[in-house]
Amino acid sequence: MWVLNHRAEPVEVICGTSGHSLTNLAFGGPDRKTLYVTDSTAGEILRIDMEIPGMPIPRLPPTAGLNAQPR
Repeated sequence: MWVLNHRAEPVEVICGTSGHSLTNLAFGGPDRKTLYVTDSTAGEILRIDMEIPGMPIPRLPPTAGLNAQPR
């Protein structure tokens, strides 16, 4: 996994265990500084404490799309 700065330049590379596949990631924790990564080879979820928080994912309001009318 590559960690990029605000100009999309690589500043850090995070490697998993040799021979394993890291397949997905998500930031969590109250400050979004905990990185969770799935290791599909071992069937594990790894946790990495990061210095800089991950970006939040924009979310739709809970009712968005539920009341949509067909055209």
